[in-house]
Amino acid sequence: ISSQEKDKAQKILDACIKNPDNRHCADCNALGPRWASMNLGIFVCLNCSGIHRRLGVHISKVKSVTLD
Repeated sequence: ISSQEKDKAQKILDACIKNPDNRHCADCNALGPRWASMNLGIFVCLNCSGIHRRLGVHISKVKSVTLD
């Protein structure tokens, strides 16, 4: 994947996270989720991302919004 494609994908992700519906963790309602479950299409906080990771990738594949 090229640098230009990564930049485009990051801009789309940034726009999604700024949506008012995505400003809270989908699980615990904490402000400012910085993790996403890619296959579920939800944003979650750090604590809930750990729970999702323990569920296994066959249930929830979690990645950081800024790191991955």
